[in-house]
Amino acid sequence: MGRVATGVINNIAGQIAEGMSEMQTNVEEAYEIARRKCERDAKLRDALGGGEVVVGPVTMQSSNSMNVNGKRSDVTRIGMIASSSTGSNIASIAVTMESVTTGSKNVTVVATLRSGEQFEVDGVGGGGVGGNVDVVAGPSSSSSSSISSGGSGAGGVSDDDFIEGEIIEASFEDE
Repeated sequence: MGRVATGVINNIAGQIAEGMSEMQTNVEEAYEIARRKCERDAKLRDALGGGEVVVGPVTMQSSNSMNVNGKRSDVTRIGMIASSSTGSNIASIAVTMESVTTGSKNVTVVATLRSGEQFEVDGVGGGGVGGNVDVVAGPSSSSSSSISSGGSGAGGVSDDDFIEGEIIEASFEDE
C-alpha cells in the first residue's frame, strides 16, 4: 500500500508543479502583451500626463484552467500599476488573458484612473491603426473593395462617400 500511495502522491505533485509552471508562463506572457499595449497607447499616455508610460511589476495574479472534452481553457488575470515618466498620475491596469488549446488568445487590458474613469487599452488609444497600412488605388471594376469614409448629410450615401482601394500590406508587429 505504501508504494501505491507514494506513486499517487508523486503523480499529483508532478501535475501541480506542471500547472504552476504553465501559470507562471501565462502570467509572463500576459504581462508582456499588456506592457507593450500600455507603452504604445496614446490615450493612456495622455491620461497619465504625457511622457513615456512606465508599467510596474505584477501586483496581483490569478489563473484558472478547465478541461472539457479534451479542450483546455485557461484564464489568467493580472494587475499592475502604470505611471508616466513626466507626470504624477497613475492608473491601475487590469489584464485578462483567455486562451484555448487551439492556440487562440484574447488579451483585454483595462486602465482605471484615480478619478474612476475606465477605458480599454488597445495599444493605439484613440482609433489610430498603430501599424503600417498601405492603400493604393485599385482598378475600377466591380471586384475592387470599397472602404467607407463617412456618411453624408441627410442619411443618403453618394459615390463621394466611398474610396476605392486595395490593401496591399497591413502589419501590426510588436517589438
